[in-house]
Amino acid sequence: MKVLKLPFQKLQLLIKMIEVTKAIVINTIKYGDTSLIATCYTEKAGIKTYILKGVLSSKKGKLKPAYFQPLNQLTLTANHNNKGSLNTIRDIEVTNFYAAIYSDIKKQSIALFLAEILYYSIKEEEQNQSLFSYLETSFLWLDTHHNISNFHLLFLLNLTIIKIINVIRISITNVRILYNYYV
Repeated sequence: MKVLKLPFQKLQLLIKMIEVTKAIVINTIKYGDTSLIATCYTEKAGIKTYILKGVLSSKKGKLKPAYFQPLNQLTLTANHNNKGSLNTIRDIEVTNFYAAIYSDIKKQSIALFLAEILYYSIKEEEQNQSLFSYLETSFLWLDTHHNISNFHLLFLLNLTIIKIINVIRISITNVRILYNYYV
């Protein structure tokens, strides 16, 4: 019996890669005959892309394709690489079940539209708690309310405001860093 000896730093890197985080599914793409590539906005790491090997063919696996419908809210245990490559999911759990988004055609149309907008507009690969909580509460509101005719317009307006506030916050932080550096 061989004992594998790893330096402490390598062991620490292996432990840090596994992360439990909440996520919202933004987009999925079929990859080959049996796999999916899912793009999710995570609470702790921003946009992350996951490869789900064999999810379309396995009937006994933990990962089901139904988990990866647009705007589905999940809790993921995932291996996160910081090298920009595809990540993998170890375990998954649905955080909030939608009662009406996938059965009401109007809500489903709005959800698909917003998922496409989010896919092309959010490129952040860092934590943004205010944006994640806004997305989470907005989609729960969409699911539970009936008067949704202008929801997408209000959603996009608020999304723009949140993005502008984050840009201003980053700019102020950069100005402070430069000021402290030169003064």
